[in-house]
Amino acid sequence: MALQVASQAALTLNKFKRHLLTSCGSIALGGGVWSMHFIGMLAFSLCTPVSYDFGLTALSFIPSIAASWVALNVISTTKPKLSQFVVGGILTGAGIGTMHYVGMAAMEMAPLLRYNLFYFGLSIIIAIILAILALWIRFSLNHLGRFALSDLHKNAIAAMVMGCAISGMHYIGMAAARFVRPPGFEFSAQTKMMSLYLGIAVATITVVIILLVLAVNMLMKYQASLHLAKLTEARYRATISTAVDGIITFNAKGRIESGNQAVELLLGWRLEDVCHQNIRDFIPSPFIDEFNARLDSFTNNIGQQKSTGRDVEALHVNGTTIPVRVSIGHACIEGKSLFVMYINDLRHRIEMQRALIKSEAQFRSLITNIPG
Repeated sequence: MALQVASQAALTLNKFKRHLLTSCGSIALGGGVWSMHFIGMLAFSLCTPVSYDFGLTALSFIPSIAASWVALNVISTTKPKLSQFVVGGILTGAGIGTMHYVGMAAMEMAPLLRYNLFYFGLSIIIAIILAILALWIRFSLNHLGRFALSDLHKNAIAAMVMGCAISGMHYIGMAAARFVRPPGFEFSAQTKMMSLYLGIAVATITVVIILLVLAVNMLMKYQASLHLAKLTEARYRATISTAVDGIITFNAKGRIESGNQAVELLLGWRLEDVCHQNIRDFIPSPFIDEFNARLDSFTNNIGQQKSTGRDVEALHVNGTTIPVRVSIGHACIEGKSLFVMYINDLRHRIEMQRALIKSEAQFRSLITNIPG
């Protein structure tokens, strides 16, 4: 969950949203470290009743979140340097270790807690090395060329390595623990009720963290999708409104859904009058059959297509016909057909052709009348 949120944060341009996503990812990863420790402690059977100091237990959450924040900021960087991986891995491993040993210090029991120095140091080294490796793997998987993996696979691989760093540190740290019996103390069976309460509390907190991060992640994705949709629509409307050619969109039944101002200038109709009418009302009857056949050819061949263009006539608001060149584009969106008609006014071109023909006729007449 944390790596998924970090991947989204790396693509977010808004600084506030990027920091918010990174913070949520830090809570997810920090919560994972914290949950792993205390659920792992439930697997540890000690022949004496054990409880946990509430203040130290809550305090142990802080270094894991801080370490996670450093880790996610490293992989959210566009081009992190090797030194960033090393520093980030050291701080992450140290944060995991700090969380573990603060959590161990929260244990309230009769035996005295001591540590084997070798295993203590080894647990920190393992956490640091695997944390560096996890950060490097997550970033390096983005540059595999033709062997590129999906974000889900990248996150899964890096998460397994990071999970090994967390659990490896925990169990080596547990191997380093030495429980010294005080003079005259006799071991007894460990109470199960405390473990049950602790397990329920940790599970509940973990589920809440997951739901919180998931909700923020989905909300950010929704806002990003909504912003992209609005931006795309604004670009579309700007393009349509400034186009020189007339543009009309209509559905499979021929009902007009939108148009641009060039249509008003060309045909004389107002857009309010054109919209929701049938496109066939503006096509002269000699071209209706050809138009219907063209639409049928589009709908029978699913996909996005565009016709090469056809010189036809369109009806003006005053009842006259205008020579135009029409091309039709087709797209199938969620099983529904959408057509886009481009209308180019041919009157200027026809007038130029007539003028050229007239000039050519005058030139030939002049040549014919020259003596000799």
